[in-house]
Amino acid sequence: MLPKINRLRKKQDFDRVFKKSITIKSGYFILKVAKNDLGIKRVAFITSQKVSKKAVIRNQARRRLSAAASLEFKNIKEGVDMVFIALPQIKEANSQEINKEVFLALNKAKLLSKNV
Repeated sequence: MLPKINRLRKKQDFDRVFKKSITIKSGYFILKVAKNDLGIKRVAFITSQKVSKKAVIRNQARRRLSAAASLEFKNIKEGVDMVFIALPQIKEANSQEINKEVFLALNKAKLLSKNV
């Protein structure tokens, strides 16, 4: 689990990310990225009922996505807000596939440090 300071929580922050972001689409999720003036990186995960009507499956998808992002979290540049939106295809994916897609999406968004 990410520290509280690195979680995106307020509605106004979500609104800003959705209005002023770049969007990267993966097979399993959509990544929205916006710069912030705080000098810290913050992340949020959205798993709607479009993924599944069952809360157990939605929570599992969110946990897998969160775990994959946590693996790369130390390599992500500071000063960005990110929102991962799970897509229904994430139910069929295994953890390794999700990890790979998260890495590719972060790399495509140029968020990873140069030493990676």
